[in-house]
Amino acid sequence: MGDSFSALSHWSGEAQQVCDDQAEQDYQQMVLRGINQGVAEGAALNRLLVMNLSVARQKNLLRYWLRLCGVPMPSADQLAEIQQQCLMQAETEDRHPKIVLGDFCVTAFQEGLYVISMSSLRGAARRSNPVDVEPNNFSGLLRYARKDDVYAQFLVTEVIGKGLKKSLWNDPSLQIKNRMGGERFHLAGKPHHTTLKKLLQENKIAPWVRDSMPLVFLGEQFIAIPALGFIAEGCVASGDEAGIEFLPQKNSTAAD
Repeated sequence: MGDSFSALSHWSGEAQQVCDDQAEQDYQQMVLRGINQGVAEGAALNRLLVMNLSVARQKNLLRYWLRLCGVPMPSADQLAEIQQQCLMQAETEDRHPKIVLGDFCVTAFQEGLYVISMSSLRGAARRSNPVDVEPNNFSGLLRYARKDDVYAQFLVTEVIGKGLKKSLWNDPSLQIKNRMGGERFHLAGKPHHTTLKKLLQENKIAPWVRDSMPLVFLGEQFIAIPALGFIAEGCVASGDEAGIEFLPQKNSTAAD
C-alpha cells in the first residue's frame, strides 16, 4: 500500500510538472508586456490567443498565470466563469466583466485579459475627490495622486515650438483634475469638438484607468490630456514659443 501511494504521489508530481511546463510555454507566448493600463508587469494576457487554446489548456494557463500574479487560486466555478465571461469573441465597448478573486479581479478589455487590484477600482471610483498635484517648476515630475496612491506621473519638460504653451502652464487659473463626465475636447488640428469618452475609447484606454487620469484645465476650458499627449486647439506652442511636454513615466500604482 505504501509503495502504491508513493508511486501515485511521484506520478502526480510529474504530471503537475508537465502541466506547469506547458503553462509556462503558453504564458511566454501570450503575456502582454509593457502594458501601461494600471496593471503590474506580467498581469495581462492576449485574450484572443488564449481563446484559441483548448478548454483544458485555458484552465491550465489561467491557474498558472493567477498563481504568478499572487491571486488566490480560483474554484472550479470561478475558473469556468472567467472562461465564460472573459474569453468570448463577442464584446461591446460597455461590456467589461469582472470576476472577483479576493483582493483582485480578472477582467477583459479589447484584446487583453487583465488582473487588477480591487483597491485600484475603488480608488478610481473616488473621482469626486480633489487631486494632489506636485509640479516642480517647469522641468520635473508631475504626480497625480490620491493619498499615498500614485495613479499617474509625467516628466514635465520644456520644449520649443510644440507642446502646451508655457504661458498657459504658468497661468494662475490652470488646474489639473480628474474626469467628472460629459467633458468635450477640441483637439488641435481637428475641425470639431469631440467627447472625452470617445477619445479614450478610440485610444484604447482601459475603463478602470479613465476616471483617474489627470486632465488639464484653464479655468473651465479643457486644454490638455497629458497621458495621450493631446493639446486643445489654440493652446499649442509654435515657432520660437516655449512649450511644455508631458512624458508618461513608469510608476507605482495602486494596481501594482
